[in-house]
Amino acid sequence: MWIFPPRLGKLSNKKALKNGGGAGVIPVILLGDSGDSQLCAALQGLLRQRCGWHVDGEFFWQANADVLLLDLPFPAHLDAGGGLVVLKESFESADAPAHLLHASCIVPFGHPAAEEFVRACGLPSVYCGGSGGDLTLSSAQEQTVLTLQRQLRRLDGTEVAAGDFVTALPEQLSPCEQLCCAAVLLMLGEKLPEG
Repeated sequence: MWIFPPRLGKLSNKKALKNGGGAGVIPVILLGDSGDSQLCAALQGLLRQRCGWHVDGEFFWQANADVLLLDLPFPAHLDAGGGLVVLKESFESADAPAHLLHASCIVPFGHPAAEEFVRACGLPSVYCGGSGGDLTLSSAQEQTVLTLQRQLRRLDGTEVAAGDFVTALPEQLSPCEQLCCAAVLLMLGEKLPEG
């Protein structure tokens, strides 16, 4: 069983979230095939100094980190303590914990097992990809343009307005993985990398 204590109080602003202002550690938990490591590696690079991780049995932490990235195979019970749970493209029903509490989910749109799991949990979610997702890829030709289809509430309570974002995300990722990375960054109050 993995349990993360709830963050203390409601974060009042982006700076408090970025600096960990009494808020503790924000878990970002990846569910799916643990051998599917590209998304995890990309998030480690994008979150850099903010991030520690527990992946493949290795634990790394650094001073001032306020995000803990975990790639968890088959957790039975998971209380995310108000953090993020990212369902990878490799997510299958067998990867689902029996109970998931206190999380915001990032989900590949059009992925039946992931969508069914999140619907059953009843947790707030950001759907990535497809024509009906909350965050979609508008263009990937000369520059990558992402479109946020609806207003998004970040973990710190601030809002991101719907609109287009020009960004440069790791090219080795699938379009869905790029969108999941962007959703994590937006939910954490990070700026998207510029192209």
